[in-house]
Amino acid sequence: MARNTQRCSKCHNWKEATAEFWKGTFGEDGFKLTANCRQCLDAASSQKRDARAKKNPEKENDQGAPDNTNTRRADDVSDFIGLPAMDLDAFLDALANADEISLFLALVDISALEKESVRDATDAIARSIWEKTGYRFSDYNYSYHSVHPLKNSSTSRYEYHCLQISTRQHKSKKALDVKTRDKGAMRTFDCQGWITIYASPDDDEYFVRIRHQDCHEKYACIDVPEDVRNYIEANPNLRAYQLWKEILKTHPFPAFTQKAVYNLWSKQHQSQWRRNDDELESAKILLAEFSKDPRYQVESITLPPDSGGCIALAFALPLLIRKWAGTIREAALDSTFNTTKAGYECFALLGEVFGSGLPVGFLFIKTSNPDPNQKEVFIRAFIRRLLDEWNLQIIQSLSDKDITEINALLAELPDDIKHQICFWHSLRIVKGRLAVLARRPAPYNVEEAFAEFDWIDREFLPLAQLDPELQTPDRLQVAQSFLPTVKLRFQGQAAESSAPTRPKIVINLGRQSGTTAPAPRTTEEDVSDVSSDSDAALEQFLESLDDDDEDYSEDPTAIDRIDGPASLFEAGENLVSVFASGTAYVFCPAPHRAQILRIFIRHFCEHPLLPDRTGNLRSSKQIRAAAVFEMYTFCKQRGLREVWAYMWTAWYCPGKYKIMARASQPDFIGRWRTTMSVENFWRNLKHGTLHHLLHPRLDQLVCLIATEIVPAFEAKMQIFDPNYRPGRAKALTLFQRQFKKGWTTLESRALGDRKYQTDVSRWSCSCGQQKYSALLLCKHLVQAVNSPDPAFFREVVRRRTIPFYHHPLLKAKDGSVIASIEDSGTARCKAQESRHPWSRSL
Repeated sequence: MARNTQRCSKCHNWKEATAEFWKGTFGEDGFKLTANCRQCLDAASSQKRDARAKKNPEKENDQGAPDNTNTRRADDVSDFIGLPAMDLDAFLDALANADEISLFLALVDISALEKESVRDATDAIARSIWEKTGYRFSDYNYSYHSVHPLKNSSTSRYEYHCLQISTRQHKSKKALDVKTRDKGAMRTFDCQGWITIYASPDDDEYFVRIRHQDCHEKYACIDVPEDVRNYIEANPNLRAYQLWKEILKTHPFPAFTQKAVYNLWSKQHQSQWRRNDDELESAKILLAEFSKDPRYQVESITLPPDSGGCIALAFALPLLIRKWAGTIREAALDSTFNTTKAGYECFALLGEVFGSGLPVGFLFIKTSNPDPNQKEVFIRAFIRRLLDEWNLQIIQSLSDKDITEINALLAELPDDIKHQICFWHSLRIVKGRLAVLARRPAPYNVEEAFAEFDWIDREFLPLAQLDPELQTPDRLQVAQSFLPTVKLRFQGQAAESSAPTRPKIVINLGRQSGTTAPAPRTTEEDVSDVSSDSDAALEQFLESLDDDDEDYSEDPTAIDRIDGPASLFEAGENLVSVFASGTAYVFCPAPHRAQILRIFIRHFCEHPLLPDRTGNLRSSKQIRAAAVFEMYTFCKQRGLREVWAYMWTAWYCPGKYKIMARASQPDFIGRWRTTMSVENFWRNLKHGTLHHLLHPRLDQLVCLIATEIVPAFEAKMQIFDPNYRPGRAKALTLFQRQFKKGWTTLESRALGDRKYQTDVSRWSCSCGQQKYSALLLCKHLVQAVNSPDPAFFREVVRRRTIPFYHHPLLKAKDGSVIASIEDSGTARCKAQESRHPWSRSL
């Protein structure tokens, strides 16, 4: 290239060494001029083309041949002839000062550039061009668009395209659908933007050609900067939201998004939990690893083979179980949906430890058109393994009204174990079911009801089962307004209703016209709070109940519905037409719903260990008979035959009453009456650990439980260990905080003029309010003892039998002594205590 002229080997003419007369090429010695001049080369090419045309004219004239314009442009390097070399800085300055870059050529000396390979150097040049011009060519994260080694040369051609060029965009794979994305694609242009770099590892001079025909808008970069990437990598223990907060301190107005940071964080953490593309297999491998690692206290549970469209995974927490198995006497099972990406139903079994919930095992089930009993098989195997392996001495189990969970628990637990339906779920179901207009009750077994209670009218049947001849207007009349409940009082005490003995006389008292019911103490907020989803709302509602109040308070928030969710209904409750035989079908008129709910709550809470309003203790059989009689009489007097059929079938028949009413187990009152502990566990998991994880994979969820949830519970449960922080005062447990709050509230309430049989020695009161309290407290009991020392609240534990509270610091104002544990309870209670090692904290 140092010569100004060169002689053509074809025509033997001397010509000036410029692109006008010569073509350039890359050989073994690098860039050089061709041996023949441009004129001779073009003539030779024309002759070859004419010869091909004569030999195969159709192929030569084919208009459908691919367009190789860009390739021909890239192959022609004649424009580089005569260019002087410049360093990288001078090249970038010239590029910045150029008015336009439709065509920009340069011979760049990159000797000052630190590089490990030619690829790194060409990437650096493309990146520098982007920084100077604002046009981004290819993506340096994905390196060059293409590389082509040249024949008979160590030089290669590297090509980068403008990221905004329309001809190089990926076509959308999204199918045509009405649900289109709100965020559109980046604007593109027909700019014909390309960077071509000829580079050799043997030469520090690179030939650079830039073509860009359209000065369109600059590229807006939304990539995560390198310093942010390094920060994410250097802080693996921070959560995605924690990283984002710290990043905003150094990048207050980022062009990148929080989602981009999350994606980087997620990819970095996948190595911790992803073992296989199949999340179930990956989770199994992960559990096998964790079971061998002493840092993680998890143990896989063997389940039956997957079948019936059901696959499952289960594991236990042996460290927590081993430490607290001797304390756990109650267990609650509940599940949650929409947690994992693949749609696994997540079950958790929590044990009760001094009022708090302790997870002991987890089960994940995914169903796809399953056998109806297959899910129950997995749940039973899960429960059986926990009971057999760890010898859990459960005396009460809890679940919601999911029939699969109930059947599994009843099948695997001993027959004398009390199973309790969640109080909160029961209230929601009853209230929701009464508001559904167009669902008939399931078939009512009147013979079963009459066999147990012979005062039940066999002709008081739901419409679908009633003989058409008996469907007369007078028989089908339904009260559309309140009917007051008549209560007899003796010496200021309300007499409890009881089932009649034969022969019987039933007096039906209808409401007199023009009379008005006295305003009940229950307010509008009291009734509406039943639909709220919190323990506080439930306690607030129950505190408003008073057995001295009349059971007629209409729910002003009642909303009629034609139908409802499947969880409200029993099997066989069919949807019917809103209009049947020309008459509107109404399952339960709105004025009666609040009354029914209050009666149901009272029946749920009554127990043989708690006295009635007369101060007498009733047996389980007496409580059941009175409850059935009251609900039946209420419905009979008001013509609510559909409601009675539903209440008997869903709640009051022998099998359902046993798992609904606390009175069905006369020996003790469990500390738990709801599954809120499990629901709170899942809620805290989703809103805490999974707050910034939208539907994680199953293996990721298993990893989080093993590495974060279990250690957190190990630390949390230390407060119950008597050897924890010896010599230091312990903080109140969750139960103790709730107890102290309830105690101080009741301590400040004014007492009425009525006298009740308050027995501090048994810790019972006939006011009727004690049965509604989860703490088994009432203001009469609290104010019948001296204000206890603060140490009492740090040591108090609710027992399950009489006396429910026993402590040396709990002293009655009248000087009476609270019964000793050894002398308390019935013979059956003592036998129960002797079978279970929980007498001191019963």
